[in-house]
Amino acid sequence: MRNIFDKEFVKEMDDFFDEIDKVIGREPEPEKCCTICEFSEPGDGCGANEPTETEWLESKAELHFGL
Repeated sequence: MRNIFDKEFVKEMDDFFDEIDKVIGREPEPEKCCTICEFSEPGDGCGANEPTETEWLESKAELHFGL
């Protein structure tokens, strides 16, 4: 129950501060696709969250052999 309350409270606070930012004319900070990315648009991507070729091949093998 507390987790639901916390999520609702955080959402309400985010909404409140978004409204305050609009009133004072502050532009929202652009979201980044990951913590190390320098791009401002989600999806521009620096590739940091993409699996390496080895990880990709391992996941394909696991799917194929049912591991």
